[in-house]
Amino acid sequence: MEMVSLVKMIEEYLLKALNEVLCPHCDWYISSDGRWVRHHLPYISVGDDYVEAGYRCPKGGTVVLYKFKLSRLNSFTNIYR
Repeated sequence: MEMVSLVKMIEEYLLKALNEVLCPHCDWYISSDGRWVRHHLPYISVGDDYVEAGYRCPKGGTVVLYKFKLSRLNSFTNIYR
């Protein structure tokens, strides 16, 4: 799996998982109807052996919800949560 498609898949997952969830920092929805709301944006950080995923709130900063460890074996990427 290419890293670009993995990042896109994670962003789509975040949009669905955070649909109509209130942000604890600003009390606005994080996402709704497949869109980011009130300047909330996805946060995805890719390192050599990990991917962090969450969102950014304009008032509260970065909120990391998931951290995945990547293991590359035989050119396949395994994701451990």
